[in-house]
Amino acid sequence: MADWIFQSVARLYDLPGALKEARRDDKLIAFRVRPQYEPVIGDTVYLCFGGPAKRKPGLYARATVLTSPDTIKSEDWERRYEVAPFPVERGVWLKIQRYLDPPVARDEIYGSPALKKNLFVTRHEGTNFKLTPAEARAVETLIAGPRPLTPQALSLNSAFPVAGPRHRLT
Repeated sequence: MADWIFQSVARLYDLPGALKEARRDDKLIAFRVRPQYEPVIGDTVYLCFGGPAKRKPGLYARATVLTSPDTIKSEDWERRYEVAPFPVERGVWLKIQRYLDPPVARDEIYGSPALKKNLFVTRHEGTNFKLTPAEARAVETLIAGPRPLTPQALSLNSAFPVAGPRHRLT
């Protein structure tokens, strides 16, 4: 099994909005996979929302790959979150396992010594990034650690139940 970061950017897709709906209705998420990457059924994927700081970029969820890469088309409900309709392309279906509220801030990921050599940190662009086992452990440590619970996160609690007692108010 492998671990990945899959990134979506605000100029193309409203990942936080799609995750809220997927959470509420227990829906699967379609995610594009570039040809050079081969996630397999059972791999872990950390879903990251990228873009400008005002859009709260960071890790929003942990998911599991349910299908092998194949030609997929977004479901009708997901199209509402696409800035422009995605073409039918190669991708996988993901089942969300854990929603992160608040998300792990992108700056925390970029600041992790264990992740400093990963292309996700060094290139700041792209969609699919494979993690080494040590990098995946570092991501899990960030997820388990305390994160500020912002007023925005408090307003989202109806869609995302707080994951545990490790949050602090700022």
